[in-house]
Amino acid sequence: MGCAHTPVSLTFSEAFGLRYRVEDTQLNPNLRYLRVVIDGHSALMVLGYVEPSPKGSIETWYSNSGEVLQLSNGRLWSTSGLRVDWRAVQHLSQPPSWNDVVSHQTQSVGQHLRWRYQRQLDKMPGYRFGQKQVVTLRPVPVQNDAALLGIKPDELHWFEEALDDRFHLKPSARYGLLNTDGKPRVVYGEQCLESSSCLSWQEWPIRKSGP
Repeated sequence: MGCAHTPVSLTFSEAFGLRYRVEDTQLNPNLRYLRVVIDGHSALMVLGYVEPSPKGSIETWYSNSGEVLQLSNGRLWSTSGLRVDWRAVQHLSQPPSWNDVVSHQTQSVGQHLRWRYQRQLDKMPGYRFGQKQVVTLRPVPVQNDAALLGIKPDELHWFEEALDDRFHLKPSARYGLLNTDGKPRVVYGEQCLESSSCLSWQEWPIRKSGP
């Protein structure tokens, strides 16, 4: 049986290319890591700090070459030092919780599920301030072509986000969630900052049980 591909999965496959050897790196057990692929180049990032927020904690991750990545509830929140950076992300309407979408996905197999929210962000370079986006989230089949290591794609719940682009949806991101002790969390994500610049991030190594 062939793999199911969505337009966003084909875009990411072309961007990321071959698998990388981050798995050979010796890790410090006292630190938390992300395995990140940016425009085809892989690296490890280390968690610097977690900032509490009413809408979900914001994690700040650092690479040894100066890139910074912030995540909130598994979604990209801000970047610094990349070829294209996102800044000042705001959710104008709140995204659905991952608990809710995974619960609906499990209970409503075969139904046409979609959720929508709005966000605003600044994009650099070019000083593109206040860009507003309408985002549609939906479940998708197992993403066998994801740049994923250490866990099988069919062990995760998969979702895709697409931007409303007037007359059609333009794929933008996808997420793999692991249900740990009854609570789903994003362990793998991909985001196109713009059509020519994409990145992926993955909890490294993936914890299959709670802390």
